[in-house]
Amino acid sequence: MALNKILEAIPSLSYIDAKRLNTTVKKRLDSDAVGKVIADREECISECPHCNSVEFCKHGMTVQGIQRYRCKG
Repeated sequence: MALNKILEAIPSLSYIDAKRLNTTVKKRLDSDAVGKVIADREECISECPHCNSVEFCKHGMTVQGIQRYRCKG
């Protein structure tokens, strides 16, 4: 499994590479968290989950077929 290879390689990473990995993983988790909130509230979405703006528009679909939105606020 790819995850096991990544986990095995972590101890040998330089500080800079470890920081890059950390940043990449955080970005991935943050984007998924937003997608999850939107998916959970898709039928009754009324505001941005981050800034509470009521101005947003549809912004494509996720790989799983869930509608994405982009905040205009």
